[in-house]
Amino acid sequence: MSYTKEIFSHELEVFLVGDELDHSRIAEWAYATKLKHVRGIDRDVDQWLEELGAMDMGEEFKLSLAELQRLVAIARQ
Repeated sequence: MSYTKEIFSHELEVFLVGDELDHSRIAEWAYATKLKHVRGIDRDVDQWLEELGAMDMGEEFKLSLAELQRLVAIARQ
């Protein structure tokens, strides 16, 4: 089964609920997801996962809640 934009958007959205945005958890999920689905992944999703995986590398790589929500919306188009 291919890892689609729809699956990606639903899984990412889970991290956007609650009081605190945990960039490290999102980065770990993104990296693990990329490795798990390396052979059947949508090209756009692959790029997004790479960007999300970099969020624990420093403040300059962290996306805001609004940016993450926008990414979910784009993935659902």
